Amino acid sequence: EWPIAEGTGTTANDTIGTDTATLSGTANWGAADGPEVFSPYLTFNGSSNALAGATSAINTPQSYTVSAWVDLATLPTRNVAVVAQDGSTDSGFYLGYNYAHSGYGRWAFYLTNSDTTSPSFTGAYGPTAADNTWTHLVGVYNASAQTITLYVDGVQGASVSYTSTWSATGPITMGRSKYNGSNTLIELSTCNNSGAQTWTPGASNSLINPESGKCLDDPGSSTTDGTQLQIYTCNGTNAQNWALP
Repeated sequence: EWPIAEGTGTTANDTIGTDTATLSGTANWGAADGPEVFSPYLTFNGSSNALAGATSAINTPQSYTVSAWVDLATLPTRNVAVVAQDGSTDSGFYLGYNYAHSGYGRWAFYLTNSDTTSPSFTGAYGPTAADNTWTHLVGVYNASAQTITLYVDGVQGASVSYTSTWSATGPITMGRSKYNGSNTLIELSTCNNSGAQTWTPGASNSLINPESGKCLDDPGSSTTDGTQLQIYTCNGTNAQNWALP
């Protein structure tokens, strides 16, 4: 359990275990300045800062419950993972805000059907999300009943059938997830002439980052406005084909 109430620093203590979560990126701590429910709190930007434990916290083929409080400043046209747990290629589950599966932003608890590239998902979807409002999300997987259920502020949003077929054994994460083998997203940043900001033309009209050796990638070849780009292993697909001047 991670209250995320330190108010400073780059770690969040596990209050019922020993898996201290470490922050990547900038620590954007905030304090109550009005109707905030929690103080202090940690703000994630959806791209470069997130918390990750050292180990898995959940045995995903078995029954489990995962919960979180979340307050979105805006409702983006992309998915936002509040809590997830890494597999080799994808997260085993995603609790948070989902835009891609419905075409509008709603609270969701959805699980990956296989740990593969471009997997399918089974999801329990709740009501339309509200911004600037603290919301309590609870996702439940019942292995005996083979169901997944989402609760939003204590009210059941949906319950659907699901049978676990694989185990996500990577670290628990907060503020990010893994999809198609990558959790490294692209963001705008002040120019600093570093290798992280260098791109070179590659085969099949790709753009390669020499620092990582990976390509600029449009996840799932999405055509949706606001889709978050990522770096991913170069594969010559249309998702990595860019019109270069």
